Amino acid sequence: MPHTDVEAVLPEVRPAQWDDETRVRKLAPEVWRLFSAYVGALLGATLLGFLIHPADDGGVPGLIIGLLSVAVVSTVFGWLHRDVLRPQFGGLGLFSPIMVKGLIGLAGLLLVNLLWHGALWNLASEELREDMYKDVTGLVPMVAARVFLICVMPAIFEEIGFRGLVQTWLMRVIGPWKAVALSAALFSAIHFSVLSSPYLFLVGALLAWTRWKSGLLFPGILLHFLHNLAVLWYEGLLT
Repeated sequence: MPHTDVEAVLPEVRPAQWDDETRVRKLAPEVWRLFSAYVGALLGATLLGFLIHPADDGGVPGLIIGLLSVAVVSTVFGWLHRDVLRPQFGGLGLFSPIMVKGLIGLAGLLLVNLLWHGALWNLASEELREDMYKDVTGLVPMVAARVFLICVMPAIFEEIGFRGLVQTWLMRVIGPWKAVALSAALFSAIHFSVLSSPYLFLVGALLAWTRWKSGLLFPGILLHFLHNLAVLWYEGLLT
């Protein structure tokens, strides 16, 4: 029997050792499709907002159109991949130890948010702060409408997209901890805020950890809602 070098036959019987980026690209291409859809929708919303209100570079109109665009993208992808989401709506998980830990983590993050964004807010001029407040209250005069747009919609549709779909796909191919980190990074990036990106990454990581440990979406949805509600309260938009 002729001798065959081991290295010559191993590549034929052993699968290639892919790095994480390759594994995600080849085994979970839906991650980048969904992320690209979000980016395209938000860029389009920004452009429309600018056309509607060029004096404010799009401002609040762009924000509202962006929120609606994210909802549409999440709904479409959620319907197409409803088999992925169905088990995650199989229970509430709102009174579990994971939810308690999530609430404690949220309290800590809100303190960080108060210190960090409060400092940035205080650095802004009084005129800028008044203009930003008037833009929101002028376009969305009803408090209930602000809560719905800024608290309810992102809590539902961003959790469906980033934790329900993106994180689940990532966990299947690169493991839970890396999935938590990458989904949090994508969540931070989609907000297009350089100054807030480290904080948003921490928020995304908390929500991703809650989704991983509970296996459900409702705990993250509630935490996301409470976070945004606290931000609205701090900015004086609940009155």
